[in-house]
Amino acid sequence: MYYKFSFLKQKYIMLAFFVFALYSCSKNPQALYEKGNEAFARGNYYMAIDYYTKAVMLKNKFPEAITSRALAYEELGQKQKAIYEYEKAIYVDKDYLPAYNNLASMHIEAGNYKDAIYYLSEALKVKPDYYHALYSMGLCHYLMKNYDKALEYFKKAIDIKETDMAKYYLAMTYYALGDRLEALNLLDSINSESNDYLSFLKGKIKYELNDETAGNDFDNALKIKENHLYYYYRALNHFKYSNYENSISDAEKAISLTDNKNPLYLELMGDIYVKLGKKEIALNYYKNAYELDNNRKIYGKIVSIESSNKKEGVRKYGRKKGK
Repeated sequence: MYYKFSFLKQKYIMLAFFVFALYSCSKNPQALYEKGNEAFARGNYYMAIDYYTKAVMLKNKFPEAITSRALAYEELGQKQKAIYEYEKAIYVDKDYLPAYNNLASMHIEAGNYKDAIYYLSEALKVKPDYYHALYSMGLCHYLMKNYDKALEYFKKAIDIKETDMAKYYLAMTYYALGDRLEALNLLDSINSESNDYLSFLKGKIKYELNDETAGNDFDNALKIKENHLYYYYRALNHFKYSNYENSISDAEKAISLTDNKNPLYLELMGDIYVKLGKKEIALNYYKNAYELDNNRKIYGKIVSIESSNKKEGVRKYGRKKGK
């Protein structure tokens, strides 16, 4: 009887505590907000929205909860609701910076760069050294091809916080402006050992700078991930240094990975076989490339080989001189 009574008493106490905790949570906006964050982390966005809404009902000026609710709507693909929530967060607290940046990011993704710039400018009025707004402003101008402006904002962002993403886009901005060496220096400062695309980019820039070590970067990129573009550029690099056997091998892999549907790769094979003196094989590759892309350059190569064949035919089968 004693044990039964103790167990029932303990169970009652635990139940009473749970009810009290639940009641306390339902009256505490911060606790509800944190519950929402837990649901968000689990991917239960509808439940997260429910908690955030309850938190906001208890505390009207709660920009963190409103912004988090907007994020949940984003995850659910409900973009217009997300935009409305971000605007609401800004309305209740004009100094809450994440709402500006997240709203601007949505506009950037949608290609509405002028709207994005407006919200980022507003954020920078509140905090001129706000890293996320400076970075996003740089990205906005980069995507608009306003490279001088992009350079300005990415530099400011990096002065505040050096992140790999900001350095990457600063490098790409220098590259777009034609400063390959500065772009390469920045990319070298980012650890690319496990990043195939960064290794490829470094190799591509080195290739354009006639740096013979470009092949090492292409090798590293292909060790991490097999990609037709990486094979193509490594083939180009081999071709540049007259390593035709390896160039053919890589070009064939690039062609195979694209099901013979990339004219650039077929054209390269034609170029290699021209160098090897195998014009008929080259001609077939050029014709296949021309079927996919009717450009003058490829057509010119076809005409050149066919004209050469005709001249050789005339020399071989033309009239004999009289004795």
